Amino acid sequence: MRTISFLLGIIFPVIGFSQNCPYTTDPNTKLNKIHLYFPTINTAFPNFGSGQISTDPLTVFDADALFSGASSSDLQENIRDLVADHFCELDVGVLKTQSLPVLNTTTNARANIIGISTSDDGNSSRIVFGLAQGIDLSEEANLSYASIWVGELKNEFSGTGGALNSSHTDISKRWVNAIATTAAHEAAHNYGLDHSIALPSSSQEDTLTNHLMAEGNTTDGNNRATVSKHFSNTSFGALAHRLGLQVNTLHSWELINPNNQAADQLIITVFSKANNLTINNADLSRCPWQAPRVEHISNNHWLFDDIYKKFEIIFDQPQPDSSGQVPAGHRFHIGLAFEEDEAVIVVGVTLKNGNLTLPLSPRTVGFDQGFIDTSTGEVSMRIFNNGIDSSRVRQLSTTRQIRLENLRIDFLPRVADLKSMRNFDGGIFPNPEQDRLVDFRGLKVLSEGNVEQQQRLILDTVLAVFFGKLTDPRRINITFDSTGCVKGIGPGDVFNGKINYCFHGTLLSLFPSTMIYVTATIVEPNATYFDPNRNEFVTGDLRTYVQYQFSGIKPDFNNNGIDDLIDIKNGTSKDADGNGIPDDIIKELPPTPESPSYMPWWFWGIIIVLGLIIIFLLINRNRETDDIR
Repeated sequence: MRTISFLLGIIFPVIGFSQNCPYTTDPNTKLNKIHLYFPTINTAFPNFGSGQISTDPLTVFDADALFSGASSSDLQENIRDLVADHFCELDVGVLKTQSLPVLNTTTNARANIIGISTSDDGNSSRIVFGLAQGIDLSEEANLSYASIWVGELKNEFSGTGGALNSSHTDISKRWVNAIATTAAHEAAHNYGLDHSIALPSSSQEDTLTNHLMAEGNTTDGNNRATVSKHFSNTSFGALAHRLGLQVNTLHSWELINPNNQAADQLIITVFSKANNLTINNADLSRCPWQAPRVEHISNNHWLFDDIYKKFEIIFDQPQPDSSGQVPAGHRFHIGLAFEEDEAVIVVGVTLKNGNLTLPLSPRTVGFDQGFIDTSTGEVSMRIFNNGIDSSRVRQLSTTRQIRLENLRIDFLPRVADLKSMRNFDGGIFPNPEQDRLVDFRGLKVLSEGNVEQQQRLILDTVLAVFFGKLTDPRRINITFDSTGCVKGIGPGDVFNGKINYCFHGTLLSLFPSTMIYVTATIVEPNATYFDPNRNEFVTGDLRTYVQYQFSGIKPDFNNNGIDDLIDIKNGTSKDADGNGIPDDIIKELPPTPESPSYMPWWFWGIIIVLGLIIIFLLINRNRETDDIR
């Protein structure tokens, strides 16, 4: 078998609109960019109004025109923050500017310039709050524009009794919400989202009017001003596929210090193919340490069929209200999220007291993020016993037996927040069916399907868990046909019509879902560990609780930048064997420990030494022959 590794609620009316995205907030580190442009003078702007409305020129953003005492700088910064929160988990950076950005359209990945003016659109017969340029899904548009007419919001909703009337004590926050949600809506249009995918994907999802991509005629002024909207599951999944995620791997462990002395340092050893590892979120509320740091240790470590780099995640900085120690026999919890889209695989855990490495360690196992059998398209996850003594997991020598209990794989439509990935009620996991998983906004994250294993699995070495095939239906697979569509504004847009964007092409979700969520209890039977209640070592089942979440993939085995499903669907690639992989992929793979072309370093060392010995013997033999002569 030949394999290729891969990476695999309720929203309440808002009092403080920003939800404070917990992930890396520096927009300059993100691949895609949204530029919120607040002009200080009337300026030329691209005209994409299809002859029915003019987007050129773009007039000034004047905060004083909205309400008395308005601070333009505060409004702009708060609008930026809220738009960034709407795109929080996605690989999108949101910036604000007062001058029109000059961008290189060949090098900027999906740049989006949103011009925001406090004037209206100049036509009293219609109501248009925003207009996006829109793109063809079959093309990769690197630069798109949109216009926001804040004056239309003022005309409609700032009168007596209106949601944006200055009599409201939270008027500034209301304006921020109304403008930011409109800007996020138009930006998402430019990223390929149609109004139709705002619909709830199931009865488990919340109401349409909470969704950012809902048509304007489904909302009123109060909804625009006071409801913290979000992308629906379908909208979020489609954006994750088109833009990528800024959080790709999340680990959560409920560990125990099994020693009879306190630990003041924890070291988690991991393997990854990434050049660097970036912790962009951490849940350390039940941990004595803060500010973990990552150190690159070495390269060229074989694990399964690939070469990885070795890193250590070091916890040795005490929390402000903590001694920085885990007492003997006590439990503690750690949650970490990583930005890189490569797997982060745990291969060991060490506890220390000062310079002393403690003899006993918390029990863990290693999860990869899946591998694909390229002959069948079947996808499995490998789980290995990291209580092993071997540099290669193909040649295992286990030092202790591990039992897995309650192993479950769930397919999630969006990213579940680290703080909900915890052990609850003495060993009961946050189960998507029990409404315990939420995103950082508090929005419920419910499973779209799952794979449950038998109650107990013995893990001596490596366990492969099947969870799908590339030919399985995608959770989002929507094709738009723009034939006969006329782009433009319907009659009286927003309240009794809509804007037609005439999208053409296919929207997909990641495979097999936006996120994959794994839970398991790791049990070492007959383990020796310290019991603080009895104040002595005992022997019995030692349990560790693990929650692990990672992103799905955009399959592209022929490396043309297009999802393989679209290549096969459009006929640009053939799939004669029906395994979901284009037949035109490069068949030659790098040598692996199992392939004939691979020989380990020590083999070549022996060959070199033997060669030197042979050369030495030949030289001596020639000298002896010369002596005889």
